[in-house]
Amino acid sequence: MRVLKREVGVTQIEICRDGKSGVEAALRLKPDVALVDLYLPGLSGMEVLRQLRGQLPACRIVMMTAFETPELVEEFKRSGADGFVAKHASFTELLAVLEKFRPSDASFPLTGIPSQIPAIRDQNSHSALTPREVELLKYVAQGFSTKEIAAKMTISFKTAQTHRANLMRKLDIHEVATLTRYAIHHGMVGST
Repeated sequence: MRVLKREVGVTQIEICRDGKSGVEAALRLKPDVALVDLYLPGLSGMEVLRQLRGQLPACRIVMMTAFETPELVEEFKRSGADGFVAKHASFTELLAVLEKFRPSDASFPLTGIPSQIPAIRDQNSHSALTPREVELLKYVAQGFSTKEIAAKMTISFKTAQTHRANLMRKLDIHEVATLTRYAIHHGMVGST
């Protein structure tokens, strides 16, 4: 936090744990910049973006996401985001993106991390997962418990827990609801 204040000249930082409290804080504080995670509990990051864009048109909104697909970037543009940054971006890259939002700079184009994103990274972020982790992810998204998944995959409960922990770490997603949205977004399971 101190580095953000020193490097970018931020005077106040408010951290919110869900979309609803984020919108409430933004309406109360009227920030110059809002850094919004795509996957938030309660209101989604996209809904937060839409609400802030409608109610705080002067606020610059940077979306943060672990998934950098061209479709998602296009959705950010259509919804009024001023920019986006990858969750796996380094702190230096995050600073560079935020630096572009100094109040005197009114022409920040919608870009990701400053170094061009190589081919918008791998379009399948789940390509780093093992086949067993992908299989487990599909079961998680279908609502099965770890015990049920272990039985379906004919592995021990402990192994199922390990696969689940590994896929959550690799995807940087730590909630079942977000894993489910991820699996649906990537066509691994159908939406209900």
